[in-house]
Amino acid sequence: MGFCPPLSFPKTSAMYGILAFSTAETYATSITDAEVKAWLKVDHSDEDSLISALRDAACEQVEAHTGRKFRLGLFTVVASDFRHLQRLPLGNLTGTPSITYKLENDATSYTLASTEYTTAEIAGVWYTRFRNSLPTVDPYNPQAVVLSCQGGVTATSMPEDVRTAAMMLVGHWFENRSAVHIGSSIQELPLAVNALLAKYRVQ
Repeated sequence: MGFCPPLSFPKTSAMYGILAFSTAETYATSITDAEVKAWLKVDHSDEDSLISALRDAACEQVEAHTGRKFRLGLFTVVASDFRHLQRLPLGNLTGTPSITYKLENDATSYTLASTEYTTAEIAGVWYTRFRNSLPTVDPYNPQAVVLSCQGGVTATSMPEDVRTAAMMLVGHWFENRSAVHIGSSIQELPLAVNALLAKYRVQ
């Protein structure tokens, strides 16, 4: 048995957060239960629930590590000010974004006109550039500005090396169900997972 440390996460600004990522797609669309069981060489159904849970956890870890979403969905990003939306290392944002904001002592959400900003996705980083002076948003609201946009790729388009990395994580967790096993040396997760995901990581 060994110890599985968490993957390192990409450096991102603490001034914004992903409030939600909604999707109707499941990770089973990317990697089926049958594929995972074949990878694990499991030919019974006794641990199907565990295997599905590990598959979902591995896919979430892959997404967190790379900063990308390997399913289509709707990003909802919140920030305390417009300037924090200028560089979002989220990866795979697509479509036309919508930006709303709130003023101080006003519960109304106002929509920023699309003519007031431009957006571009370069190497997985989403850039927003504003044209003119912007409204002064509520300084006491950490979610005063909200950007919504479609993002990700279809679950069936998950690259093969990303699928492999996810299944390697499943295999590692399936075989090592405790963080530390008494009487065994502590072993780190093989570098192969990081190597497979390196080129997809948004910085």
